[in-house]
Amino acid sequence: MNGQNIMVVEDEWIVSDQICRYLKDFGYTVCGTASTGEEAIEKVKMKRPDLVLMDIVLKGKIDGIEAAQQITSQFDIPVIYLTAHTDHGYIERAKQTRPFGYLLKPFVKNELHTNIEMALHKHTIDENVKSYLDSLIKCSKGTIDAISKTIELRGPYTSGHHKRVAKLANAIAEEMGLTGFSTEGLSLAAYVYDISFVNIPINILQNSGQLTGLDLKLFNTYPQLSYDILKEVDFPWPVADIVLQHRECYDGSGFPQWG
Repeated sequence: MNGQNIMVVEDEWIVSDQICRYLKDFGYTVCGTASTGEEAIEKVKMKRPDLVLMDIVLKGKIDGIEAAQQITSQFDIPVIYLTAHTDHGYIERAKQTRPFGYLLKPFVKNELHTNIEMALHKHTIDENVKSYLDSLIKCSKGTIDAISKTIELRGPYTSGHHKRVAKLANAIAEEMGLTGFSTEGLSLAAYVYDISFVNIPINILQNSGQLTGLDLKLFNTYPQLSYDILKEVDFPWPVADIVLQHRECYDGSGFPQWG
């Protein structure tokens, strides 16, 4: 994968110069060097290298591990540590940054090449997986939105009803201090809680506010029907349970349990 841009972060210029010569011998482009963590972050922001070789002990206010943490979190750029330190504390801190390598000095030239190639390859795979998952999530959200719109075509709600309910639910969740993960599940439930309307006669749906007798009893079964449809889906949230209970009230009224 020669031709990739690599940045070297090393506070000993002799070592830095040697690494840069190695990289050029391998066919890589050295897009910059830095001797402090702060300088490394600024140069990464400007140069956007494909990979960073990072010494751990650096001059300045932050060390290589702190710099690597910011680089990976802000720019999603892989980092390989080049260090003489085998101290357990350093290793444990370094592990938290999920490095793509931890190469001890003095290292053999070919070891550096192998580690770089493996890191670049792994990062490419990670990016492909991330892209696939993003596409899958987008497809899933589009499917949910299509289901929601299909339900709304049968009534009794106006177009966009479930989207408005989801926005309201998200606002309440934010006020309650729920996590983003919980809010995402709540939003999904808001889009599909009426999914069983596809099984309810359209004349009942369009007159749901004026129903009596058997028609009302049939309408009141829809949360249970929606639950039965959704319970087999392996959501990471209890979507089926939310849907089952969404018409229950704090005072003990509501349905289907207390209807």
